[in-house]
Amino acid sequence: MDSVSDSDDDGLGPGPADKDLVVIVYVHGFKGTDVTFEQFPERIKHLVQTTLPRVKVRSEVFPVYETKGDLNHAVERFVDWLTELTVHAEVDHAQAGGIGKAKIVLCGHSMGGLLIADSVLRMQAHKQHPEELLWPRVIAVIAFDTPYLGLHPHVFKNGITKYSGHIETARTVLSTVFGSTETASGSSTPTKTESPPATSASTSSFFSLPTRQSLLKASAVALGGAAAVGTAYWRKDDIQFGWKWVSDHAVFVRNLWDDTGMKNRLEGLAGMVKHGQRDGIIYRNFYTHLPPFPPQHPTRRTFCLLPSTTHPLWPFWKPVTFDISKTEDEVASHLGMFNPRSNMSFYELGLDVVKAVHEAMEGVTQEDQAEQDVEMD
Repeated sequence: MDSVSDSDDDGLGPGPADKDLVVIVYVHGFKGTDVTFEQFPERIKHLVQTTLPRVKVRSEVFPVYETKGDLNHAVERFVDWLTELTVHAEVDHAQAGGIGKAKIVLCGHSMGGLLIADSVLRMQAHKQHPEELLWPRVIAVIAFDTPYLGLHPHVFKNGITKYSGHIETARTVLSTVFGSTETASGSSTPTKTESPPATSASTSSFFSLPTRQSLLKASAVALGGAAAVGTAYWRKDDIQFGWKWVSDHAVFVRNLWDDTGMKNRLEGLAGMVKHGQRDGIIYRNFYTHLPPFPPQHPTRRTFCLLPSTTHPLWPFWKPVTFDISKTEDEVASHLGMFNPRSNMSFYELGLDVVKAVHEAMEGVTQEDQAEQDVEMD
């Protein structure tokens, strides 16, 4: 089967001591590509292989998929691909002298985390018997800045502030060159140079509330700002592309405004996290975190809305702190998670992922040993 991966590139099969096969799968997010993760998969593979010498590690990147249309269609394609991948991996492993079923670790960035969560929940729902082990045997769901509860409203607010600066710069340049700034309707405005408008009380209030209504309002304002940037004629092609981009992918992104769906997804994952059950999974969501930077940003910033500290999955949401002197905003940190130049916590993030894999493998080893003991009795 075709595969975009770094798996088994050393050409060596399992040695006599190899017992288990771990396949780490990476899924990109909205408009991502197969290079979204940069060299991160290679690093994780090396660390897991080094720290678990009796385990054969493969690393696979789910091929680029269209992030448009219904998310369920992408889930179906992914489950089919994962099933085929698992079959081939287990056959190859057995032929090379390994034993046991492949243990799957799913890693998703951004909306890729939604895709892997929905895939695991679908596989769980389609088990023929409640006591039947999950297959493909997913042992961990590791998300990277996945907005399981939606985007934080300040992502839009800070983005609009930045765009307003771009708009004002464009107006200033045009007024200097042409003596007036032409609006989208074709009329002209005075050449007076103004500073970016202050945020009104009403605007401030709806941005401060983490509600779906505020997100919709914010996105509408953001689109309006993007259209205004188009008054600078050298940006017109980007704006036209932007509208097509929004229209093509709006259906896919609407999952971020589906309150019921998001809550059900998170509750479903909570039900699968290890609490003594033999087919439980390890769960993590590593979310980007920008510390306070007064006076512009008096409070911390995150790309994702965070769950309540009383939520059963809250202990598994882990902050990845960025250097505010090197990171422009929440979106920049979100996109720079896998680059050590932009993410000062890059190496710590890698170690935390490896720890999660270790925890998952320890649980599986105990389960396998218990089953062997039962069979011997």
